[in-house]
Amino acid sequence: MIRSRTLLAAPAALAAIAALALNACGRPAAQREQGQGRPKVGYSDTPFLPGGKWRVHDSERPLPEVVRPGTAGTQEAHGRAPSDAVVLFDGSDLSKWQGAGGKPAPWKVEDGAMVIAPKAGDLTTKDEFGDCQLHLESAAPDPPTGRDQGRGNSGLMMFGRYEIQILDCHENPTYADGHAGAVYGQYPPLVNASRPPASGRPSTSCSTPRRSRAARSIPRPG
Repeated sequence: MIRSRTLLAAPAALAAIAALALNACGRPAAQREQGQGRPKVGYSDTPFLPGGKWRVHDSERPLPEVVRPGTAGTQEAHGRAPSDAVVLFDGSDLSKWQGAGGKPAPWKVEDGAMVIAPKAGDLTTKDEFGDCQLHLESAAPDPPTGRDQGRGNSGLMMFGRYEIQILDCHENPTYADGHAGAVYGQYPPLVNASRPPASGRPSTSCSTPRRSRAARSIPRPG
């Protein structure tokens, strides 16, 4: 980026900058048409990036998908998911979920929220997922009761192995890797952003499974 203070440079320097800009922006490769009627952008004669198959500003590199961002939920209404998301619960039914052995989901839907029914057991998604990004919103019981891990405790299991902790952590001390949003027993959340149960907005957790050399076999969606 050339900042405004560059205007104090000598005229010869400004002329050199202008010549460089024209040289870069006026290359014919940037003006040709590329398939599907979109303008040809980028170049095909730049150096390859180390360790990859794409060039710097590669004209053939796939463009990012256009996605409508999501919005956060409130106590009055659930949030809107991003346009490319797989919505597992939209506040109306449990059609994407099932109970043990593939039986109908035994939980309840009340006021746009999934509510655990006593002794109903766990729910699992009907679809299976690999490496993914998860957005989860949860609300703690009001008024709060109990302390430590005994206050609003639940969890979301991923791959049948990793638990994303659900817990009321507002003014409720507990161990680091047991906080809301933690990978339980392994990685604490970056921050404790829990709100009071009656503050008007649920706590929110966003998680991406950690990939390592030992877990490279986890399939990527799509």
